[in-house]
Amino acid sequence: MFTNANFATAASGSTTTGISSAKLGVSTLGVTANLNLRIMGFQDDPENSDFAAAGIPVIVRLNNSFNSPNGAIAGGTVSTTGV
Repeated sequence: MFTNANFATAASGSTTTGISSAKLGVSTLGVTANLNLRIMGFQDDPENSDFAAAGIPVIVRLNNSFNSPNGAIAGGTVSTTGV
């Protein structure tokens, strides 16, 4: 937990439900600050609690966001660099 990672798949999903189909790339885990995601925790899901299996629901924060402490994007501005 509290490590960084990149996406394993392109960020996509459903505009109808708002649910993302993006996946976290476990092989990209590291402390490098320029990785896209920060792992904040794991969802408590008894039916999906095998951490050795694919599909564990991970709670993440976007690192390249105006809400991130690294200040990658100035608050209240629009970014055109892959957010």
